[in-house]
Amino acid sequence: MSTRSRIGYVMKTGAIASVYCHSDGYIEGVGLTLLNHYTDPKKIRALIKLGDLSSLHEKVAPPAGVNHAFDWTERAPGVTVAYKRDRGETDVDPIQSATIEEFLAIDSGQEYSYLWDGRWWVWDMDKPTEKLELAVAAVKERITA
Repeated sequence: MSTRSRIGYVMKTGAIASVYCHSDGYIEGVGLTLLNHYTDPKKIRALIKLGDLSSLHEKVAPPAGVNHAFDWTERAPGVTVAYKRDRGETDVDPIQSATIEEFLAIDSGQEYSYLWDGRWWVWDMDKPTEKLELAVAAVKERITA
C-alpha cells in the first residue's frame, strides 16, 4: 500500500498549484526529498508542471540523452516519475486552488499535504487543522526516534 500525498506551491497570484503523488508521501519520504532537493522556486514550479506523480525523487527530469520511462526497467536513477510525461496519461494536470482551505479540501486520498510558500509546510490529513513547518532537523529526529 502506498502513502499518498499532495504537493503544492503558492503562485505569485496567491493561488496554489498542486499535484498528487502516489508513493512515499510520509514525512520521511516525500517530506525529506522536498526539503533536501526542492527549495529552488524554479525547480518546484517545474515539478508541479509535470502534473500528478507516481514517485518523487531528487531530479525533475533526466539529463539530456538519458532515457526515462514509467516502467521500472527504463527509469533513470533519481528522476521523478510522472504519469503524463512518463506514461502518457491525460487528466493528470496540476489543480489550482484559490485558498489554503481549498487546497486542503482536495481529496485525492492523500495522507499528507505539502505546501511551499518560501518554506515547506506539511499537514497530516488526519489532523488538517495542524500546520507544521517542515525542517530537516525535525525530520531527521523523527527518523531516528
